[in-house]
Amino acid sequence: MTQLILKIILFLYLYGISSSSFRSTRFETVKNISNHSIPTKKEIIGGQWHPCYRNCDDKIKRTCKYTFVLKQYTSMSYACHDCPFNKEDCFLNGCITAGGHVRPVTVANHMLPGPSIQICEGDTVIVNVINNFASDSATIHWHGIHQVDTPFMDGVPFITQCPILPHNNFVYKFNASPAGTHIWHSHIGFEEADGLYGSLIVRKPNDPLKKYYDNDLAEHVMTIWHWYEMSTVYKLATVLHRYSKVYGYSFLINGLSSKAKYISQNTSYETPKEIFHVNEGKKYRFRVMFNSPIYCPVQVSVDNHQLLVIASESGAFDPVLVDSFFINAGERYDFVLYANQRPDNYWIRYRGRGDCDKNGVRISEVAILRVIDLNNTKDKSKDISRTPDYVFYYKFSFNTYMTHYAPGPYPQINDMSFEFPSVPLLTQYEDLSSSSICNEENYKNKECFEGFCKCPLIYSVNKDSLVEMVFADITDDRDQDHPVHLHGHDFHVVAMVSMGKNVSFEEIKRLNELGLVEKKFSRAPVKDNISVPAKGFTVIRFVASNPGYWFLHCHLANHMEMGMGFILKVGEHSQMTKTPINFPRCGNY
Repeated sequence: MTQLILKIILFLYLYGISSSSFRSTRFETVKNISNHSIPTKKEIIGGQWHPCYRNCDDKIKRTCKYTFVLKQYTSMSYACHDCPFNKEDCFLNGCITAGGHVRPVTVANHMLPGPSIQICEGDTVIVNVINNFASDSATIHWHGIHQVDTPFMDGVPFITQCPILPHNNFVYKFNASPAGTHIWHSHIGFEEADGLYGSLIVRKPNDPLKKYYDNDLAEHVMTIWHWYEMSTVYKLATVLHRYSKVYGYSFLINGLSSKAKYISQNTSYETPKEIFHVNEGKKYRFRVMFNSPIYCPVQVSVDNHQLLVIASESGAFDPVLVDSFFINAGERYDFVLYANQRPDNYWIRYRGRGDCDKNGVRISEVAILRVIDLNNTKDKSKDISRTPDYVFYYKFSFNTYMTHYAPGPYPQINDMSFEFPSVPLLTQYEDLSSSSICNEENYKNKECFEGFCKCPLIYSVNKDSLVEMVFADITDDRDQDHPVHLHGHDFHVVAMVSMGKNVSFEEIKRLNELGLVEKKFSRAPVKDNISVPAKGFTVIRFVASNPGYWFLHCHLANHMEMGMGFILKVGEHSQMTKTPINFPRCGNY
């Protein structure tokens, strides 16, 4: 009897159910796990194993606990046994196939992707991140979560927290809001591009989109990740500073692909592809997310099926029926698939564009759909049509500096490279001197050398002000969009224009100032990640209602690493949430 009680206590601790929520949902929780005493790897990666994956109820909120153990590991390790010659071995616990290449990976819990978090809006999420890297630091960013009242949980090193040092841990605790299809990923270096990522799904109780589908299941989350055959930091570091070009290599679909070929006794073998199962005659909500360290937008389609696109990130819109759609780095889209074709296998096709489709390089991947016998609809109450309190213009460009110090080319915003401060701005602002940070007025007087400038660039706005940002790409020798992500807020996309020709930054600014840019204020799409079209511009508006220091950056890892970003300071320090007692501190010595 004593052993049984101890097992129950251990279960409650591991699965993160508070005593009050367990009493109110006890039978539902037991039902969720009754089929398996030990969850399979697929169930953990997919999120089905956790009791917080459930039908959402407005009246019941849970505390959902997770543990992420970060480790430098390898794909096709000894844990894969006889994979791919024996396909079943490819799904053994600890086996990461990742296309079949043997290469270093950076992962959580020996999984790629890492464990999915599947929760309900309003739940409290607690994630204990244990850094078991030998020498590298880490942080985890909850991409799409606004972190209202918990800005120090945003996971950006030296802006909202100190990096988690090797052999240390950090406990993230935040409210699951807003509802939507989100991502968790490392925000240091290329760790995310080498495997430290996963899905973060926040479902809404009484979701108004439910009328479009029958099922919204964890097994229909689709992570599309660009993947090299070698370590990303090695691959990109060797070309970015040598005037070399970067090209794509492959995609992983939920960590799976069949890129590498193995030969045994004149027979070719490959690692498994992902398979999505649906029942004939039913409608399914698929949640899609994509990231890449290089410019490589992906076109998604399903053979013999049309897709009803119903949402992007946390914003729903009037459904659009399409044959295919494009997704850029950091973006997420939800679509409904109606399984109205005869039972069979159908290819889900992923076609790379940009750096994944040029100079003879053409990257694509497929998964299997197995059938078994953009207008915002949630207009927010805040008015965005009035005259904005702030209008900022941001020039996206590649600049080359003919010096040994910084030859480039550097992806920059307003001819400035962002550099992280030495201490977290949110929690240790008092430790920074005014000379160590910069703003729009003084940045040219800061850290510059023969025209190349870098500093922790900050733009400041008042809390609850209406902000308009105009992102303009004026690059004349590169045909690539910049996917821009704003932390801490979502925004309305009020204009997006592709000029189709070289255009000056001054001309775009003039058009906007004269009111010649047509803007949509009613039912404008709501996003937190948007593309700036090559030789064009995008205009966003939002109410800066969430006090804190929020990173805005290009979501291509190689561009961000080279300085394409800045910090948006919202409000005064007196309006920001007080830092928790004993919160980690760091800095120079």
